[in-house]
Amino acid sequence: MKTQVHKKFSTQWIGQFGVASELTRRNYLISFGLGNMPGIDLLCQSPKGKKFSVQVKCLRSKGYFPFQDKLIEKDIPGLFVIFVYAPEKLNSPLEYFVFRQKDFRRIWQKESRGWKTKERLRGKPYKDWSNGIGYQALLTTGVKNKWSVLPG
Repeated sequence: MKTQVHKKFSTQWIGQFGVASELTRRNYLISFGLGNMPGIDLLCQSPKGKKFSVQVKCLRSKGYFPFQDKLIEKDIPGLFVIFVYAPEKLNSPLEYFVFRQKDFRRIWQKESRGWKTKERLRGKPYKDWSNGIGYQALLTTGVKNKWSVLPG
C-alpha cells in the first residue's frame, strides 16, 4: 500500500516540477500552490508580465487522465491545463499537452458526446467514472508540447 501512495504523489510531483522546469526554461516566473489553492498547481507570470495559473494532471501510463468537475463546468479566465505523460521507463522524455482551460473544455465536451454516442450504439451505459480524458484523445488535439498557447 505504501508503494502505491508513494507512486501516486510522486507522479503528481513529476508533472508539476516538469511543467515548472519547462516554464522556467522559457523565462516564466513560477510559484507552487502546494495544495493550498484547490484547482491551481502553479501561479505563473509570463516574460512580458502576464499572470495566469496552471492545473497539472500527470500519468505514468497511456491511460485515462481523471480531473475534477470544476475544470469543465465553466470557462475560467487565465487558467491553463497541462496534461503530462511521464513514462515509467527512466530517461524517457515527458510529454506535455498544453491547453487554455476553455479550449480543453470544448475538446472534452466533444469527447463526451462521442462516448454518449458509443453508449447508444452499445445499447447500455458505461459505468459511472469520474470525468477524464484518454491519452489517445489528447494525441488528436494538436497541442502536444505546444507551449506557444501560454501567454507571452
